[in-house]
Amino acid sequence: MSYIYTTEDYHGKVDTDYRRYPFLVERAKLLGSKFNAIKNRLIVIAGCGFGYTVDELSSLGFTNVWGFDASKYAVEEASVRELSTDTASRIILADATRKDDMDNIVSELGRPYLVLDEDLLSCADTVEEAKLMLDNLRSMLHQRGQVVHVLTMRAGTVPHLPKGTEQMSGFLWLPPEEWREIIGPDGKIYVAGPMTEVE
Repeated sequence: MSYIYTTEDYHGKVDTDYRRYPFLVERAKLLGSKFNAIKNRLIVIAGCGFGYTVDELSSLGFTNVWGFDASKYAVEEASVRELSTDTASRIILADATRKDDMDNIVSELGRPYLVLDEDLLSCADTVEEAKLMLDNLRSMLHQRGQVVHVLTMRAGTVPHLPKGTEQMSGFLWLPPEEWREIIGPDGKIYVAGPMTEVE
C-alpha cells in the first residue's frame, strides 16, 4: 500500500516541519513558465500536500488549479495554512490508487489539461503500484492533456531538504533511468529540488 503521510510525517518523521519552502515557490515559477499556454485550463496537482503549489500557481494567474492528496491530515491542514480561502477550498481528499476517486474528480471538475504528479509516484509501495497510480492519473486527462512528474530520485540524501536528511525506507526511491522506463518516453519528468528535466 502506498505511503500516506500522517501528522507525524509532516512534523518530524519525514520532514522537520513541512512549510512553504523556497524550492516550492521556484518550482511553481518554473512550471508556470512552461505551462503558461494553459493557465486558464483545468490543472490538477496530484499529491499536493498542504496545497502550496496550487496556491503558488494561482498567484501566478492560473485560474483553475486544484489539488488532491490521500492524506486526510494534509487536506484538513490546507484550510488552516497561509493559503487563500479560495485555494483551501480546492484541495480534495483522494487516493491515486483508487480509480473511482479519479473518476469522481473528473465528474466534479472535468478532464484536466495537466496533471502534475508532485512526488506522488515515489510514495508507491512497489513498481506495480506506481504503474497503477500512473494509469489512474492518465485516465483523468483531457484528450490533449498530459501528466508531468516531479520526483525525488534515489540518492544518499534528499537534495532539497536540510543537509543530512536521509531517504526513508517505505518509499519507491528509484534513479532517473528506472523512472523513465516506468513512465515511458513521452512523459515529462523533473528531478525534485533542482527541477532538471530527465531525458
